[in-house]
Amino acid sequence: MNNPKLRLIFDNFDKEKVVENIKTIKNEMTDYTVAMETMSNDVESLSDKYKEDKSFDEIKEDLNTSLIDFNSNLIYLNTSLKKALNDGKFTTFEKGEINSKLNETNNLCVSTLAYADALLDLYCQYLKEDDKAEENYDVFQYKVLLETYMSQLKVDLSNLTSSAEEKMTSDVAIPITSCITNMIESLVNLKTACSELKFLGSGGQIPSEIYQANDRIDTLTTQLNDLQESMLSSMNTRKTRNC
Repeated sequence: MNNPKLRLIFDNFDKEKVVENIKTIKNEMTDYTVAMETMSNDVESLSDKYKEDKSFDEIKEDLNTSLIDFNSNLIYLNTSLKKALNDGKFTTFEKGEINSKLNETNNLCVSTLAYADALLDLYCQYLKEDDKAEENYDVFQYKVLLETYMSQLKVDLSNLTSSAEEKMTSDVAIPITSCITNMIESLVNLKTACSELKFLGSGGQIPSEIYQANDRIDTLTTQLNDLQESMLSSMNTRKTRNC
């Protein structure tokens, strides 16, 4: 055989192709592992910063906002990818836009999971050894699940946007859109689990931040009631004069 590319065939299998596929799988697994480690480290680092700078209630409030932003971003990314592939082409410009959105998604994922991690850490500080709070495990479970999904999304979508091929159908995005759907469902579960966490502080005492917040709400309510009464009184006076 004078073929410059020697093809080794055994039992109808192309050995070169098999070896190539195995190498591809190994590389993808390495990429997933690296992405997971990076995601986990970024979340942990940001979580530590939040715990230093913010109170439990502040973290919980920021988490709710971050969950909404993250959810909206995932929906937008999913819609944008389907739209880009709708004509059977994935141009360089479209790849750049999707890649930019992917970076935003990754950043929102890190911040959201960091808030959840910080919330759980502060909550666990005041749990007794024999306390087995189910929501404790739920938050951790959905946090790890979202880290896994985000790592998969980052690797798979990055491979798609870095490809030199422009002719692509929407079929290539099925695993990616499926991953996004799983992430949105996990976000809902994470929000539910985090909502169950109640911070009572050391010894089961409600922290002063809650009292302060309630005082501010009471003061604001009183001011609003006073303003409403003043406006109604002013309106009644004008009606009387007009009559």
